[in-house]
Amino acid sequence: MNIIRKYKLSLLKYDILTEKELSDLNIIFKEVKYSKENEEVINFIYNNLFNLKQVKLSKYSIFYFKDDKFIFEHSVNSHWICFNYELIWLVFEDKFNYNYQEIIQLIKGIMKQVYKLEKIIPANYTIKECYVIEQIYKETYLTLNNLV
Repeated sequence: MNIIRKYKLSLLKYDILTEKELSDLNIIFKEVKYSKENEEVINFIYNNLFNLKQVKLSKYSIFYFKDDKFIFEHSVNSHWICFNYELIWLVFEDKFNYNYQEIIQLIKGIMKQVYKLEKIIPANYTIKECYVIEQIYKETYLTLNNLV
């Protein structure tokens, strides 16, 4: 069940959101006004920018994955945060008609509240770069977890 449907049911007292789900939604609602028109973008944000797995594949960066899909990288020694262009950035631009500044503002707000990342400089990775990161993740991290 998507988070908006669950939220609506909780308002009607038919279902109850967990504290984590309610906290996540409150973070999103600070960045995106809750309305019928914004339900799809709220679901997208919840499903793609929350509850990510953090993996340290190098001493310089922390990578964030949803299942086995690369979402973003945070460079530990700088303020750069690089997103998967095709899975994240392009969706905000093409599907939700966000402009560059709106995407930056949204990303900064979410990253600050959810991942405690301050003073970030958002950027993008190409599909080829994302593929390489995903392959490294699959070959190292997922393989090691399957051995345990």
